[in-house]
Amino acid sequence: MNASSSDIRDSDPLIYRTELRPHRSNTLKSVNTLMWILAVVWVPVAGLFTVVGAWPVLPLMGGEVLLLYGLLRLNLRRGREVETIAVTARELRVERISHWGTSRHWTFQPQWLQVIVDHPPRGRRADLVLRSHGRSLAIGRFLTLEEKTGVAERLKRVLADLGKPVAV
Repeated sequence: MNASSSDIRDSDPLIYRTELRPHRSNTLKSVNTLMWILAVVWVPVAGLFTVVGAWPVLPLMGGEVLLLYGLLRLNLRRGREVETIAVTARELRVERISHWGTSRHWTFQPQWLQVIVDHPPRGRRADLVLRSHGRSLAIGRFLTLEEKTGVAERLKRVLADLGKPVAV
């Protein structure tokens, strides 16, 4: 029976694996609680404006509340994004699952891989970039600069350890 190259790679032992996830301090319960608190405050205020004849305030305030709720829910959904980095002796694989659930993956040869934290001009965010053979992939765009630097250092150590001979 012939083994394909993907079967061989799948049987390679995993050397390092990590998941990168965006930090979200709010939960669905906290968003719903906030919306109830806002409703308790805004409904009487909108009612007061309606009574004094400024009825357009009611639909505008209602629209603002709905827009805020939608944006908070979108923020929660974006927190479900995950990037998985897995390293074997033959490849470094990055799998990105978006907040909508779509999955994409990239593979690199670890022997040729550069791990770079680009420090752009002031005011722009730094990128954590994997680069090899003219291909680049920015990962962890939701991480802070310190977190990106920590991930880069760890990946560099893992990749450096791959090049070291095994002591017998």
